[in-house]
Amino acid sequence: LEGPFINPEKVGGMNARGLAGWSVEGFLAFLDGYPGLVKVVTIAPERPEAERIIPALVERGVVVAIGHTQAGEEEAMRAIALGARLATHLFNAMGPFHHRAPGAALTCLLDTRVVVEFIPEKGHLHPLVQQFIVKLRKGEGLLPVSDGTPLSAGGPEETVWMGVKVAKQGRAVVREDGRLFGSAITLLEGLLFLD
Repeated sequence: LEGPFINPEKVGGMNARGLAGWSVEGFLAFLDGYPGLVKVVTIAPERPEAERIIPALVERGVVVAIGHTQAGEEEAMRAIALGARLATHLFNAMGPFHHRAPGAALTCLLDTRVVVEFIPEKGHLHPLVQQFIVKLRKGEGLLPVSDGTPLSAGGPEETVWMGVKVAKQGRAVVREDGRLFGSAITLLEGLLFLD
């Protein structure tokens, strides 16, 4: 699950309305009602619930991911100290990297306890950034993922998905306002692009 405790300003292709109204207790009760069903939950470390929800999820055997976040490096380090062990699609739906404010992405990339998801497609990551990720990690602890949509693998040129009108733009899928929504390629195509 990517959410519900993510930053509403970094929802990406999701609908922010689905984030409202959740409490830590309500969310944990929901998970406990379906033991073992949810394997991964993405959290924004800057959310006030993060310090309570991360240890509770880890205790239940759920992998906690850092993503959909504006977190700075200190918030990301705290989440890792509490047990976060995955970064959800690195650099995407995250605050920017700056040489004086490295943020969550670089924090996750430098901490080898964290497995780093990344989307090998230049609509999501410039090829030099992909090289940076792979070289810095020396190929270890990396998890290439797809941000595929119904427009991937020969799907239509445009559609309405999750209530949002989206269209292909090269290998990316964008909203009407031009913001990135997802990918128009499969994971295999992404891996071939990475080569």
